[in-house]
Amino acid sequence: MLAAYNWAPNTERYRRLARFVDAFFNKIAVLQQPPFDPKWKEVALNAPLAGWSRFRPAQEWLDRSSSAMASADMRRRFDQFLNENQVRQSPGDREALFRQFLEWQKHQAPTR
Repeated sequence: MLAAYNWAPNTERYRRLARFVDAFFNKIAVLQQPPFDPKWKEVALNAPLAGWSRFRPAQEWLDRSSSAMASADMRRRFDQFLNENQVRQSPGDREALFRQFLEWQKHQAPTR
């Protein structure tokens, strides 16, 4: 766990902590690779901790990152589906199909 004081927004200390979060979170994937200690692989930036609230810039970074990762993962799974089902189309058709797929997915009930 990495804990920090909950500084008031619009203070210099808050801004410094927000810059640290951005720099640290952006480099976590590098720290999880050799030659860095293997224990870095155990770090889960999005892990909840009961009774604690996340620093707002950290949560905002996680929200941005998770949506970008979800989008990239969705693209990868869509491409895999097309390849496995031997769907043939031009690159433009593939993009149009992907946009239609994303629109369709927005209207689906969440599965949990």
